Amino acid sequence: MSDPIMISELVKQSGGIFRGPDRTLPLSLAVDSRTVGKGDFFVAIKGEHVDGHSYIGDALSSGATGIIAEQDSLSEEKLGMLDPGGTISFILAPQDTLTFLARMAQGYLEKICPLEVIAVTGSVGKTTTREMTKKILSSRFRTTSPVSSYNTLLGCSLTILGMPCNTEMLILEMGTSSPGEISRMVAAFRPTIGLITDVTEAHLQGLLNLEGVLRAKMELLESPMMKCLIYNWDNIQLRNEINIFSGKMKLAGVGFHGGYARIDYPEFRINEGEPLLHFRLHFPDYTLNVQSRLFGTHQSLCLSMALNVAHYLDLPLRSIPLHALGLDSLPGRGAMTFLEEEKILVIDDSYNANPQSMNAALNVVEKISWNGRKIAVLGTMKELGEKTAIFHEEVLRRISRIDVLLLVGEEWKEAISRIPEGNSTGHLIRVSNYKEAIGVLKRNTCPGDLILVKGSHSNELEKVVNCLVKRK
Repeated sequence: MSDPIMISELVKQSGGIFRGPDRTLPLSLAVDSRTVGKGDFFVAIKGEHVDGHSYIGDALSSGATGIIAEQDSLSEEKLGMLDPGGTISFILAPQDTLTFLARMAQGYLEKICPLEVIAVTGSVGKTTTREMTKKILSSRFRTTSPVSSYNTLLGCSLTILGMPCNTEMLILEMGTSSPGEISRMVAAFRPTIGLITDVTEAHLQGLLNLEGVLRAKMELLESPMMKCLIYNWDNIQLRNEINIFSGKMKLAGVGFHGGYARIDYPEFRINEGEPLLHFRLHFPDYTLNVQSRLFGTHQSLCLSMALNVAHYLDLPLRSIPLHALGLDSLPGRGAMTFLEEEKILVIDDSYNANPQSMNAALNVVEKISWNGRKIAVLGTMKELGEKTAIFHEEVLRRISRIDVLLLVGEEWKEAISRIPEGNSTGHLIRVSNYKEAIGVLKRNTCPGDLILVKGSHSNELEKVVNCLVKRK
């Protein structure tokens, strides 16, 4: 768009009140007063335990030039006290801030009108798929995607309100832990291309069972603008459910065993501390040889889904230098650090964990050709409901060829008690938290070790990774 979009115009259109100096979009937004930078807009949200309106003063002290807050929380008197000089832009929402922010994002999206709105969901691999899609599409289009794991209605709204006005491809990540969450995002932002990476047992506390997870992910197809759905063809339950929509949109499955795009001969190895993932991807009209630095053969599915988006958009994939796009694993999602002096390899898969992703990571480590010891630092898997103990036990029962198993968290206790002595696992240690895990590693790590760190985000195992890589 050639003309600048003014905030006051968007606020008025969304039913809010604007006070102070007008500014142009996009916006740099922060929802945590501790992360506010100079020039940011601070979004005050009433949470279950914390009310962001209590931190407006802190945000202004940190350099915020705008505030988005509920009208009922900011009286005229308080506005005058907060901004006696009249230099701050205030956006006052007539209802809760989150709902209003989503309405603003919807209005801005309609003004920008990118060529495609791409939504990625699934139980595993969402963020990696999203980032691979961004890197590939950015070779030809002006592309915007979340700067962090923004996969809620709030996160999608922040991404949209921060996108440049010349955006051609918008990528959104949509997660869910309860029914209806994706429906709400889809209704607001109406994606045109959808990706479902997989459906597996995750967030069972809110979704109850695998059927509940499937139903939640299928909410993506409620978008009236959906033209193409790319999905995990190998998941039979997902495939059967999606086939009901045959004819309403283009269905492009991706899988190791079949689909519109078929993955063939996946191979992962480590060469002098560097990861190398290679596979062939067969489209109906040609075959693509793919090479990247992603962690494990399972991540070839994420990359293939991204390539399938590009294929649908008629990008000349064979002429794009994929090796130059930085197709590497993300921090917390398989990123590797090789400590040259001690020949120690640290695999950082610490951001999240469910039974499928935990087993996938362990399977890769067990198959890797490595001269030294293999150590697995495993945090607990969260939000599994009443099946928590069963899933942790199943992980322990399938582990083999791991020399040291360091388990972090209380949920492992019951699982350990059910495992008979003399199993194929090597030395087993359980600790309560990441601090104790760091202590154990400091005492037991040796030159030549390979160390996998995997767990749910609440385990804070990224701090274990940070401690290990400080050696570098």
